[in-house]
Amino acid sequence: MKQRLTLIVTVLAVLALLSACDNMPFSDAEVQGLRMAPISEQNSADSPFPDGREHSDRMLIRTGQFQIEVEAVDGAIETVTEIITTLNGHIAGSRIFIDRNETKRASLTLQVPAENYDQAVDRLRELGTVDDESTGTEDITRKYVDLVTRLNVKREAEARLREILKTQTADVSQVLEVEREINRLVEEIERIEGQRRHFQQQVTMSTLSLELYEPGSRARSGPIIRALKRSLEVLSESVAALIFLVVFVLPWMLLAAIGWWIVGRIRRSHRRKPPAS
Repeated sequence: MKQRLTLIVTVLAVLALLSACDNMPFSDAEVQGLRMAPISEQNSADSPFPDGREHSDRMLIRTGQFQIEVEAVDGAIETVTEIITTLNGHIAGSRIFIDRNETKRASLTLQVPAENYDQAVDRLRELGTVDDESTGTEDITRKYVDLVTRLNVKREAEARLREILKTQTADVSQVLEVEREINRLVEEIERIEGQRRHFQQQVTMSTLSLELYEPGSRARSGPIIRALKRSLEVLSESVAALIFLVVFVLPWMLLAAIGWWIVGRIRRSHRRKPPAS
């Protein structure tokens, strides 16, 4: 009985520790100072920070979007492939199509090592005329530290529960309860580990979205021209609505009017008949 009580108290303590960890906020100082040795000790080839970084380094996700007019899309794609390959990156996705102006366009998703991001951006700008460019950096250090800390705690809790099963005696129902808790922890560990690897991938490999098009595919116009084009679009929509009204609605309105006239004539003729003597 005493051993069973010890088992229950230990399990409750582990669950309380997990709950406290899940709700634990981290300050900026704690983010900078937290060590994550447990994970790196479990797998030295899989460091908590990509590329063997120190724990104080920031975890930055860098992205970029570019719209570039080129002389020939096919030739530009070959150049992009050469640039990305040289920088140890790759083309993650591509789409080539003909737009409504009968000119070729291409949308490419590129991934390049973070340390080669600036070089890749500089070389992509040389492809042609850059019509639009936007770059961004997201600092996920706090999210990553919180993720890894929760992962360590859950792994430690799993190890404690497994040790309990080995050292404590209990009835079948208590053993099954501990095993269910272990299975739940394993699922959470796998989910968090997947998120951690995804963060590492995003930090290690920067993503660039590139849109290429040939002259004539994208018209350059000022605000007045764009306003006039929009006005013409509104006018054409209004004319289309009027045509729809005339072609589809008007005939039915005429039929309804004729039917109403016929019904009215019939009613008036009945009122004019003299009463039978």
